[in-house]
Amino acid sequence: MSEGNSIWEKIVKVAQADGRITTEETNLIKTILQESKRYEDVLAKALEDHKINAEEKMNLIDLRARILDKAYREASQDQKISDDEYAIIEQTLKILHQLELEEDEFLS
Repeated sequence: MSEGNSIWEKIVKVAQADGRITTEETNLIKTILQESKRYEDVLAKALEDHKINAEEKMNLIDLRARILDKAYREASQDQKISDDEYAIIEQTLKILHQLELEEDEFLS
């Protein structure tokens, strides 16, 4: 279920849509990937027994929310969110939703 490289590829593809990646977009991507690493670590631990219990599910929900919160904060540091930054956040939201659906397959 680990999608580390796939997440990176999807987000970078969105960022490169206009042919360049700005410093702000790079910082946003780094923030998302750092927080995603925490999520992946917790998910891996939760799946050691091939199921996700209620407490683990709540932790994963919190981590997904944290990824979006940190992404939004990073994108808005300059008091505006560009269209490209918005597209990166939107892609991140889609990825997180897909991960949530995959998690649900392991609920105990």
